[in-house]
Amino acid sequence: HCVVPRRRPFCGAGLLSARDAGNYSRLERASLRIGTETHDYASWELRQNGRFVRQGRSDEMPMEGPDAWLRVTRNGNVFRGEVSENGEQWAALPDITVENWKSELHAGIAAVNDTIVPFSPTFSELRLSPTGGQ
Repeated sequence: HCVVPRRRPFCGAGLLSARDAGNYSRLERASLRIGTETHDYASWELRQNGRFVRQGRSDEMPMEGPDAWLRVTRNGNVFRGEVSENGEQWAALPDITVENWKSELHAGIAAVNDTIVPFSPTFSELRLSPTGGQ
């Protein structure tokens, strides 16, 4: 059952890159309940000025196992989200381009849950690495 009115039950956890509260990207391993089916997938979204520019889609990159490796890289205003189910073979989601983000930004982890079912994601091997670009 959904706690947030008019929304499908959703939970996700992953990486957050943010200029501020209204401008951010999230790459998550997510689960979405549609009717009686649960869809597990990589969700790659972008909000600019508080509005969705890109919303994660359950049909874009389905995931099967409970674990996920996530990687976000930035080159100027272009962000790339990549996902792996084993830490060795990676698949890229479409690049996203941001507007008016400075070279410095906030980076971290995020977990979202709008269901009545407890959600306790775990994170490990978190690293921030400069790539020579921004």
